Amino acid sequence: MSLSKLGDVLVAAGDLGGARERFTQSLAIREKLAQANPASAEAQRDVSLSFNRLGDVLVAAGDLGGARERFTQSLAIREKLAQANRASAEAQWDLVVSYVRMAEATKQESWWPKALAVAEELQRTGRLAPSDAQWLPFLRKRVAKTEAPP
Repeated sequence: MSLSKLGDVLVAAGDLGGARERFTQSLAIREKLAQANPASAEAQRDVSLSFNRLGDVLVAAGDLGGARERFTQSLAIREKLAQANRASAEAQWDLVVSYVRMAEATKQESWWPKALAVAEELQRTGRLAPSDAQWLPFLRKRVAKTEAPP
């Protein structure tokens, strides 16, 4: 069983400390693999996924500052991947996910329109996965809420 999967099991069992340790170990391995193969988008994406998992555990543990740091690190990688491969629906959707995580972790409403813009572009170009289309109404509501007068 991979360290990430073990971390997921520990989260489900309520052992956030153990999960954090496993996700940290997984991140260290993935960072080494990404450093060994910097041209691999998959290796870079794996690092971003590890940062997100760590961020999720930190949110659950109440460490919002630590979570924001991990989500920011993930976002930096995902922005580079999305910029380098605009045709990749996966890279673009990963960007949506990062924007949502940043909006939730920072409580800054400016992330919602960014997430919606990328998701709508995916839909407009026929690249939005049916399973991801369910997020459009939610994102539209969040953006409308941010644009509503106080």
